[in-house]
Amino acid sequence: MIDIKNIRFTIAQVSEITNVPKHTLRYWEKIYGDYIKPERDRSHGLNSPHRKYTLENIEMITTIKRLLDEDLTLRGVLKRMKDIFPQY
Repeated sequence: MIDIKNIRFTIAQVSEITNVPKHTLRYWEKIYGDYIKPERDRSHGLNSPHRKYTLENIEMITTIKRLLDEDLTLRGVLKRMKDIFPQY
């Protein structure tokens, strides 16, 4: 049986799943770092650029995208994310 909590996706896969360009995902990691925290693939060294996204990361990305599509500003999205996900 596959444990879906252990499934990881590359940035290319996440970009395809969410329809968000890879460069935008990298940018959002900086702005929304409390919500989007991909793991780094340590098999390529400690400073590896290889990101591994979880299903939770994808949920955050799709939520951010939806909020931006509702014409919220970047700051407005941050505020709304704090309301939606107070545990972060």
